[in-house]
Amino acid sequence: MLVFLRLAASKNFAVTLKCDTFGATNIKEMKNIILPLLALMAFSCADNNLYTIRGAFEDDFINNGTVVRMLDIDGRTIDSTVVDSGTFIFTGHTSAPELRYIAIDGHKRIIVCEPGQTNILFSRDMEAYISGTELNGRINAIDNYIRSQYIKYLTDSKNAQTSLRGARRDSVIDRLKKETRRNISEYYGRQVEEHKDNIVSGYVMLGWSNMLEAREIDSVLNTIAHLPAKELPPVIKTRNRKYNAARSAVGQPFVDIAGIDADGQRQKLADMIVKGKPAILFFWASWCEKCMNDTAVIKTLTNKYGQLSPRAIGINVFDKKSDFNETTALWGMSWPNIYVHDNSATDAYSVAELPFAVLLDQDGKIAMRTDHTADIESALDAMTDSVALSAAPLLPSDSSLSAIVDSCRHINQPADSALVIKELLKLDITEKPDPR
Repeated sequence: MLVFLRLAASKNFAVTLKCDTFGATNIKEMKNIILPLLALMAFSCADNNLYTIRGAFEDDFINNGTVVRMLDIDGRTIDSTVVDSGTFIFTGHTSAPELRYIAIDGHKRIIVCEPGQTNILFSRDMEAYISGTELNGRINAIDNYIRSQYIKYLTDSKNAQTSLRGARRDSVIDRLKKETRRNISEYYGRQVEEHKDNIVSGYVMLGWSNMLEAREIDSVLNTIAHLPAKELPPVIKTRNRKYNAARSAVGQPFVDIAGIDADGQRQKLADMIVKGKPAILFFWASWCEKCMNDTAVIKTLTNKYGQLSPRAIGINVFDKKSDFNETTALWGMSWPNIYVHDNSATDAYSVAELPFAVLLDQDGKIAMRTDHTADIESALDAMTDSVALSAAPLLPSDSSLSAIVDSCRHINQPADSALVIKELLKLDITEKPDPR
């Protein structure tokens, strides 16, 4: 008896096999044929997840041999290749569409890594124009809209600068900025709604999250059904940074953090702040040259105001413990310092660059945040003047002054002015001014 088998390895591939089911020899032959075909079928099915990313450059402006890297959304390298004959190619398999970076010469461009061929053309200013696969076509359309809005803003603001002057010009440019921001934000909102079931919504949130407040980000994320897009690490990081920025904003109480001192003992910021005394939280690292230069500013400020001088507290971040110990001694950092090995301190105070300083007032509230340490001096001047004024004795009342003047009318010589001072010193300094 003859049996006809049709094995569909893929939608474009099929094999018809005629076998005689009688006879052991034919059965063995049948197994020898079928098993490889099954393997071929599995391989062909896997090819359905094959991606190819082909890139090229306008006018071939990137040199051959330039390294091109593919990164995951957290910035880790997945693959690398080099430019050859003005192009580069990545191939591989992916089980589901995901966002990845293509990194070239310090520039990064996000694409959707999905089955099929994606084509990227880079312009000389490293703008990327994407085509080929469905989802990449959608993010290319999004990019084109955002690009058109910025071009319109630049054109309109340039016209305003040319045709208008003074306050009128500034008002028009400010209105154009607000309109552009509103248009882009509303467009992002529509795109998230349209793509809430796929990874494109995550791509939109990468841009939109920078325009929203932390609670607004949470509100939008709750509408996204696609889990990888909803939990995209850079978006979550932006949201958390904004929550931390709100908690460590001017007017808020200081945020307590912990680290270890030069002796390896754990210290909490709350135990290092002196009640009733201003404090400067100075974020620094041993490799940061400007941080080291600013130590001179810190020394000056902690000695300038006498008893009202602030207490400096150094917070060493993004560093090694050994470098922390060496640097505090080398640069004469006599104020308390703590070493924080992770991002807890910089996250708590939303610190993005070094050096960074936070000024606390006498009540432990944040009075100033700045990446220019020298700017703290003007804030401290105002703060200490206010404290000195509130602590100064009250002036005597008008009636007391009149009595002193009347009693000193006989004074004719300038030298006798000392008598007036003596009379003033006799007054009760707690006497309240006459309400009249």
